[in-house]
Amino acid sequence: MKEVFGQPFEVLCGRSYAASAWGGAISGSNASTVRLMVNWYSDQAGTRLIEAQQIGADCIGSVPSFRTAIFGAPGSALTAKVSMQVVSRPADAHVTFYGADIVRAVTSDMLLPTPYTPPEIGAYAAICVHLGAMPGFPNTVLFKRRPLAPVAPASLTKVLTAIVALRVAASAGVSTSELLKIEAEDEVGGSGSRIVDGDILSFGDALKYMLMPSSNNASMLIARVFGGLLEGGGSPVDRFVKEMNRVAEDLGMSDSRFKNPSGLGAAGQVTTMKDISALMIAAAAQPEIMKAWRRRRYVVEVQGKKARHITIRHTVPMVSNADVLGGKSGTLGRKCYNAALLVTVPTGNTMVVAVSRAESATARYSDLRTIIDAVVKGHDWPVLVPSPRLEHRSL
Repeated sequence: MKEVFGQPFEVLCGRSYAASAWGGAISGSNASTVRLMVNWYSDQAGTRLIEAQQIGADCIGSVPSFRTAIFGAPGSALTAKVSMQVVSRPADAHVTFYGADIVRAVTSDMLLPTPYTPPEIGAYAAICVHLGAMPGFPNTVLFKRRPLAPVAPASLTKVLTAIVALRVAASAGVSTSELLKIEAEDEVGGSGSRIVDGDILSFGDALKYMLMPSSNNASMLIARVFGGLLEGGGSPVDRFVKEMNRVAEDLGMSDSRFKNPSGLGAAGQVTTMKDISALMIAAAAQPEIMKAWRRRRYVVEVQGKKARHITIRHTVPMVSNADVLGGKSGTLGRKCYNAALLVTVPTGNTMVVAVSRAESATARYSDLRTIIDAVVKGHDWPVLVPSPRLEHRSL
């Protein structure tokens, strides 16, 4: 097996995070099979091999960009070499090793430097969680206030409703273009009530109506339709709510209980900030949810006897902020102002920030911004330094 190595580069290990490396593509002829490897060495010369990691599966032609890591002793320096192995190729085929745009990464364990000023907020409960940079890396709680205190989820419930509906739809082979019809039983009032009995809209538009202006009617429509695809006793909505609680448990939301798909007030409907962070992490992995959350406004096409177009707007003004990927608000009367966001941090990774029972509808957003700014300024983020592009070689 022919193998060609790029130039070695040094990676410094943080206090608890692994040394890590990012790279670009290796390419070959379409008829050739190649394998991308990263070899880690304990010495700068690259002679004492610690571990050889294959990045992804063998590829025919181009090898995609990669991201890899290894755990090393805190403060130590490891050396990495990217290589391409030619597993097979026709005699007349050319394979070129273009190398990669490697970075040296000085990683950190996200410890608070001194001095660190915790954010001052008015919300009763809050949490901020940095998602692990790669599979196997732990999530890190950067700020918390009463993370286990029971609070009403309000319309943050709709995030779980969306996740469950998308899971059921995937299992049943239902696409987001599937048309759903509102019935009288779906009309529960409250926010987003401009869709009524007889209106027909696509599943994708119903999701946006639920996740952007927080339509209760859309959440009931979704629960009824997709609950009808679930087995068990009770009404379709009852079956859907039962599935919501099963999925919540699966996501690690052990202190949450849901009684309806909309988040309207109900005895025994409860969650915690810790559980909401788990819910938002799950939402980040759902492209349809993220697609809805990235919009400030959207035009819903309503079919049926009263065909029309409805312009909807996101209830979370912070989605216009450059560092905000998306989010959801939740309100119950004058005592429950909730909101949860997905935010990018200086490394490009994702952070969940959530508050519950803020002092007002606008205060929840100022609390979120206060937390974001405090943890970004007050933490030792990894420093990424570009290194020269590796020279290409033909085999």
